[in-house]
Amino acid sequence: MMHAAYTLALIGVIYPVVVHWMWSDSGWLSAFFDPRNSWGRFYSGVVDFAGSGVVYMTAGAAAMVGCFILGPLKPEENAGRISPTNSLALASTGTFLLWVCFYGLASGRTLGLSNGFARVAEKVVVMVTLAAGGGGIGGIALQQLLSFSPKYEPSGTLVLNSVLGALVAVQAGSSVIEPYAAFAIGGFAAPTYLASSALLDFVHLIDPLGNVSVFFFCGAYGLVVAGLLGTTMNTTASYPEGQNCGWFYSGCNWKQFVTNIVGAVMVAGWTLLTSLGVFLAIRWLQSYSERSDTSVSSHSQDNVQAHPQVAPSWKFWKRKHNAPVTEDSTAAVPSPLD
Repeated sequence: MMHAAYTLALIGVIYPVVVHWMWSDSGWLSAFFDPRNSWGRFYSGVVDFAGSGVVYMTAGAAAMVGCFILGPLKPEENAGRISPTNSLALASTGTFLLWVCFYGLASGRTLGLSNGFARVAEKVVVMVTLAAGGGGIGGIALQQLLSFSPKYEPSGTLVLNSVLGALVAVQAGSSVIEPYAAFAIGGFAAPTYLASSALLDFVHLIDPLGNVSVFFFCGAYGLVVAGLLGTTMNTTASYPEGQNCGWFYSGCNWKQFVTNIVGAVMVAGWTLLTSLGVFLAIRWLQSYSERSDTSVSSHSQDNVQAHPQVAPSWKFWKRKHNAPVTEDSTAAVPSPLD
């Protein structure tokens, strides 16, 4: 029930607000803003074509709050649990399945194939492929560099999560960047993932599968660099007229870079605060439910002690199915079917 409450809060309240801000024609951070609205927007809006910030940062921020609220498992709770690295074959299969899914998630953001959007979708698919390849190569390179350290324990999940981090990071600028930029974004996603994982370990925030590092930190990294690497030609082809291009190219300025930073800060702030409220409310409800259960259980025990001939239904079930049937036992607790 609590999982359902959290899911409803995330998809019914938290995520729709972010989508409205950045993808709606009336959002104050939207690049698709309709100028007929009476209010304005921040510069020309955030460049986040396929959701590095809107989708993945939101999910990663919510996961971060969940990790913070739950805390680390106690040694007795962790006993006998399967480590996520025990089956590298299954982890690799899942990574490649997600890789394929990203093709549909990214190219489908064109919302159509007419009026030149087919070429945009084709370009996005190529950028996704190059970024994933760059992430894999970056992860392998990091693995080799770290192997010289005697304290490092090799792990295949570094490469796999580097690929996923690259796929997340490239989503924001997938329609406005060039192929070399997509490969570079993917390559630098590997150290972004590794550094953020080390940061989480340093602050004792337990993230066993690396979801926070992959989705939140790599998503934020991809959203920021999209404000640097968008070319004029690609931006014009995939966004409305007047959209700012990346700061690294001639004829462009710093405004898109700053706008994307503001977008990343707003997504992080909104999601972290609202998720914290949701998780605290869930924790309070759980503790209240546990106190109520304890009170009911205590009342049942007192009732049994005051009236030994009457037993709660769970005691009758245990006695009926586990205890040997004798004349005395059946006489003490009559069957509810009699």
